[in-house]
Amino acid sequence: MFDVLIKNALFFDGSGAPGVVRHLGIANGKLACISASALDESGCGQVIDAQNRWVTPGFIDMHTHYDAELVAAPALKESVRHGVTTVMIGSCSISMVLSSPEDCSDLFTRVESVPREHVLPLLQARKTWNSAGEFAAFLDQHALGPNICSFLGHSDLRVAVLGLERAVDAKVRPSESELQQMERLLEDALDAGLLGLSSMTNPWDKLDGDRQRSKSLPSVYAPWAE
Repeated sequence: MFDVLIKNALFFDGSGAPGVVRHLGIANGKLACISASALDESGCGQVIDAQNRWVTPGFIDMHTHYDAELVAAPALKESVRHGVTTVMIGSCSISMVLSSPEDCSDLFTRVESVPREHVLPLLQARKTWNSAGEFAAFLDQHALGPNICSFLGHSDLRVAVLGLERAVDAKVRPSESELQQMERLLEDALDAGLLGLSSMTNPWDKLDGDRQRSKSLPSVYAPWAE
């Protein structure tokens, strides 16, 4: 017996194979059966005739800037209703993990066309975390719509250690102790479950110059198995 039965759907399994007509049974919130033949509808709470419609695995949106929105509207309905079941945040060097609410707001609104007067009060009222582990715990306790995976933004990391004024000054070079602090914070983020470090479109100076100033941060990945 199924809670929901979807019949006559053009089913795509995500492997790249052509779609085929299938009947699907859902029980206890999970896909319990995929059948080429019709399923028994007796006792089923809901039957959906999906003829001429597709059923697919959930989509993964690999590039979003939902960092502030998921705090205000965690259901993220605009993505879920389009079939997105996992979204990536912390893109383009910008995350809201380590820095203060004011600095996070400044970083975010310099890039995204979201007014600072909306983002800053939101973070001042609701940002209760100051570390990657606390951020992960916040996500676990939040009533999210889709699954969330996150990068740690390089700008967020740099500002948290150097402060905003020094972080945006091209003449400032982090001290050895500041670089070590960045390494520790990145390692903590990886341990907490964040997927990695995001950067902007500018080349890493590790790859773009003789001094290799950023070599220490990418090397934090070295002990991790791919």
